[in-house]
Amino acid sequence: MKWSWLKILVPTLLLLPIVISGLFSNQPIKVTTDFTNRTPWFDYLLPIGRTERLDNAVKLISEPVYFELRLPMRAKKIKMTLQFKNVPLAELRLGVRQSESWDYFFPEQLIAGTSRSIEVTNFSYTPENSLRFIISLPNIQEQNISIEMAQAEIERRAFTWSWLGFSLVKKYRQWVGDLLAPLIRATGPHYGQI
Repeated sequence: MKWSWLKILVPTLLLLPIVISGLFSNQPIKVTTDFTNRTPWFDYLLPIGRTERLDNAVKLISEPVYFELRLPMRAKKIKMTLQFKNVPLAELRLGVRQSESWDYFFPEQLIAGTSRSIEVTNFSYTPENSLRFIISLPNIQEQNISIEMAQAEIERRAFTWSWLGFSLVKKYRQWVGDLLAPLIRATGPHYGQI
């Protein structure tokens, strides 16, 4: 009985640094994929009919092709890099979705050998905490373009306690409003009645 407090203290001390580093870390996150499998960060290249799977790459058959990157909370800046199997032409563009409509922004393209990179700092449209990218290359059928790897380097904003507070207060207000809405409607003022 006298050692039972150790059963709680030891796991807490072991797990506390992991939880703290996950919540409060400002270190960038680097994630990669080859698009042959779904990952927690990346989905497949879509639509699937415009791509062909190879052993360690995905061949682009027609354009445009899309993919989504799931974002962590507090994302501040993303550097998305695509590594191609062969040298892409200058017309290849990588863009990011800006609004609910099919509006894409194509930032400055950084070219290094067979890779293409963009940096995104404005997240104006992130449904379900994800960001959609587009790969566009006119006349792609005439070329043999394959993507070997995609890498995202995500920088995060500094943690502040107000983020937790505001989201919890907002959820609490929504819950109370949903709970009290039938009562407010039933007991509201009835003008014009005697």
